Amino acid sequence: MKILVYCCFFLFLWACKSQEPSQKIKKPVETNTTPKKPQYSGESQTMDPNTVLVQAKEISFHSNDVLLCGTAYDHTLVVKIEKIEGSGSSLINMISKDQVLTLGVSKVVSEQYQLQRTQENFDILILKLREKPCPDMTTTDYEILSVQF
Repeated sequence: MKILVYCCFFLFLWACKSQEPSQKIKKPVETNTTPKKPQYSGESQTMDPNTVLVQAKEISFHSNDVLLCGTAYDHTLVVKIEKIEGSGSSLINMISKDQVLTLGVSKVVSEQYQLQRTQENFDILILKLREKPCPDMTTTDYEILSVQF
């Protein structure tokens, strides 16, 4: 009697196995052949930690020595944020649209910026910024890593 029950159970499982979804006919998947263009061609899609990619409008450029959060900069740039393109992980204070920031400019970026500024008429800058928290952790300093016009 046990053998008959086992045979019936085996036949039942074997019959159900033919109804699995993997044996059904699969429809072909449509693929989009149009590639999407990145908005900022100079960088990959993945952002480094503590970095932000923004579109900003220049308000003023200062060539005097300034101390921001304990770091001395030869030049500073005051900008109004127009759009946030992307951000990396580990940001402490996120930037918002229409925020006005004073940014520290390194010497290399400053020379590149001043050269392009005299040659071209531009309205919007694409800036890659690195966030650097101040030692007291209440405010944040942003340094320009790269500029694109």
